[in-house]
Amino acid sequence: MLPNIGSWEMVVILLVFFLLFGSKRLPDVARGLGRGLREFKREMQGISEEITKEEPPAEKRAEPPKPQQAPPAEQASTPPEPSQKA
Repeated sequence: MLPNIGSWEMVVILLVFFLLFGSKRLPDVARGLGRGLREFKREMQGISEEITKEEPPAEKRAEPPKPQQAPPAEQASTPPEPSQKA
């Protein structure tokens, strides 16, 4: 997740958290962060289960309707026009 963070960088980050939140509030902040992450994971799993539940398996999917061809046009039953002679 954080590939370029070494041990000294982690110490500095923890020291900043300790100074910002204090020794009494730091466990509460960590606990709240853990609960938030747990809830986030639970919701993500619920969403992924809901998505897989809504998609029917490939065998049961209905094929899209094929376009129907129009019936051949009926020829008009009018007699051919007589040709005019000059």
